[in-house]
Amino acid sequence: MGESKVLKSAEIPLQELNAQAISDAIAEAEAEAAIAEAEAIIAEAERAITMAEEALRFAETEAVLNPPTCRG
Repeated sequence: MGESKVLKSAEIPLQELNAQAISDAIAEAEAEAAIAEAEAIIAEAERAITMAEEALRFAETEAVLNPPTCRG
């Protein structure tokens, strides 16, 4: 009888360690997903910035090549 109590009490920390390992794995997976989502958002922002810079260059070039006419 004494042995079964020892085994049961030894199993509890092992179960707690397993639960902690599972919890840690879930947290790590969630963190990796959040990082991937953040990287995708950053990439989209970089594309938007590039498009805005190209549009600005086009507008500047267009203004030089075809200046607005003064109407008076």
